[in-house]
Amino acid sequence: LLLPDHVDAKDYSGSLVNVVTAYAFLETAAAEGHRGVVVTAGGSATGRAIAVLARRRGMPILVIVRSERARGEILKSGIEEGHVLDSGHPNFMGDLEKKAKEMRTTAVFDGVGGAFISQIIGALPAKSSIYFYGFLSGAEKVEFHSAVFMFKHLTMKRFSNFETATVKDEKKRAEMLKDLEGCIEDPLFRTSLGKDFELSEVNAAMEYNGGAKKAVFIVSK
Repeated sequence: LLLPDHVDAKDYSGSLVNVVTAYAFLETAAAEGHRGVVVTAGGSATGRAIAVLARRRGMPILVIVRSERARGEILKSGIEEGHVLDSGHPNFMGDLEKKAKEMRTTAVFDGVGGAFISQIIGALPAKSSIYFYGFLSGAEKVEFHSAVFMFKHLTMKRFSNFETATVKDEKKRAEMLKDLEGCIEDPLFRTSLGKDFELSEVNAAMEYNGGAKKAVFIVSK
């Protein structure tokens, strides 16, 4: 996918994989009968991409973040203020349950897992599906009473963009890339840049730990 001339390739060097994941998830959720989505790691690159693409589709979305900074970034995408929830707020659980039911956000893109998904599972609407994608919680277990799972008719499944029709089907993939041409320069798609490396420094780049900031390979001309 070609970037517009007015943006720097370096600033968007790691963007496409996150945007493809977001696009494929929204396509999958819609195909499986979901009308709205919840994103648990709303401040992540993929979480921000889902927020942008859901807004473009007019698809209801609840974005869960863990900081005011992340909240401010998501609001820049045009998501309504009441649809960005801070998990540290005292009314978080009540707000999540109320808004998720009202908006029918039954597809949950979970990049956190562990204790957090255990915490919110009881607040999800009936017939929700939780799509596991990331493990920001580390080795924490997901625990809940089976009655919650049974009475709410919940579904839990893994999500991989490589396994979706959007990515595997050549025609659908071409349609996706054509659609993304119209929004790939969105500021929320920018890569969080860390340290630059030459290709010869591949081992040092693999060992680089910049948190959310990424190692970037620079190809010398």
